[in-house]
Amino acid sequence: MDINKLIEQEKARQEAEFQAKIEASRAPNVDVRDFFTDEELARILADDHFQGRVAELSKVKRYEELRKAANWIFVNCIDCSKLDVESVSSGNRNVGITLSLHRFSSFSGEAMKMLRVMFTLADSVYFSAIKEDEPLLSFSVMGVWAE
Repeated sequence: MDINKLIEQEKARQEAEFQAKIEASRAPNVDVRDFFTDEELARILADDHFQGRVAELSKVKRYEELRKAANWIFVNCIDCSKLDVESVSSGNRNVGITLSLHRFSSFSGEAMKMLRVMFTLADSVYFSAIKEDEPLLSFSVMGVWAE
């Protein structure tokens, strides 16, 4: 069997699984432990986020995955000079991560794969560079809190 076909099948399976989790997380009787590990729940609850707001758990989970990918790039890629990670808060419906890059950055191999993952997980991506400043690559997940 062709390796590309196997990769596409695995991608389709993972996407179907992800979409099923999203739909299940929206159910009124959902148990958040089905979507988050004890460690992830402890982190969310410790930050005192739940101030009368309702979290979109699938988006919070997606942001956690985005944060892990960004951290991997920061640790393993010499072209990334700084990582800024916003905390999910009750004051802002959107949350983001910004990577500061060296002026002539080049990504390949695992770093490129991880960037693809980040592009897939984010609702929006911004790239900015002003004159001599380091280029910034920002990833956002929108609507972490339900209205």
